[in-house]
Amino acid sequence: LITQNTIIPAGSLVYGRPGKVIRALTAEEKETIRKDAALYVRHAKQYKEAERSQDASPLCG
Repeated sequence: LITQNTIIPAGSLVYGRPGKVIRALTAEEKETIRKDAALYVRHAKQYKEAERSQDASPLCG
């Protein structure tokens, strides 16, 4: 939960309720987040492609 008018600096780790800035993310943590986000997007595309190919295949029975 982030309260109204709270300003979170880019690259910050926020924790708690209400959320509070704990510290800046390390370069390694930022890179991990970038990689995880790219993997998530790739998996979403693969899922959509698989779903389309199943829709295009003839029904059995």
